[in-house]
Amino acid sequence: MADEITERDRLTDAIRALEKTENRATSATAGGGPRAPRGQNREKILAAVKEPRRPAEIMEATGIGRGSLGRTLKQLVDEGAATKRNDGSYVATTARK
Repeated sequence: MADEITERDRLTDAIRALEKTENRATSATAGGGPRAPRGQNREKILAAVKEPRRPAEIMEATGIGRGSLGRTLKQLVDEGAATKRNDGSYVATTARK
């Protein structure tokens, strides 16, 4: 009986460890799906901000999660590819690097 409990505990622990690994692998995206190919989010965002849009509108238009969107918007602004306006909206600049 003690051997059965020990084996069951060991298997339960192994299953929990696998579930945690799986959750970490998918938590980077809003929908829990696979990660976007490199550069795809950037292009989606630049296409969405041809006209000024707020972050919530960009999220809705692109399907990109809040964290990825925020990081990518910051990069675009730092590179000069987009501008953050006083009203909190973002717009692509005409001169893209």
